[in-house]
Amino acid sequence: MLNKILIGIFIAVFFAAVIYIPKAIRVYNVVHLFDEDKIVKNFMNMNKVFPTTPVKVSDKPYLFQRKALSFLCLIQWMARSMILLMH
Repeated sequence: MLNKILIGIFIAVFFAAVIYIPKAIRVYNVVHLFDEDKIVKNFMNMNKVFPTTPVKVSDKPYLFQRKALSFLCLIQWMARSMILLMH
């Protein structure tokens, strides 16, 4: 009976390790990204620390509509900006 319990615990720990070890390694790398003795190596190997996926260029890019800004819109924007800076 004890052997079955130990085998069950071992299997549960094994699957938890398989699932969470890659995430734990990524957290470790983030925490130690700016360590003085490893900073150059970390930034030179950034593609290994944080895997990336290339994004293909679109054949038909989306063009955003442009609004003509009026003088009144500019004044309102400046006023809001000044209020935010005062806080």
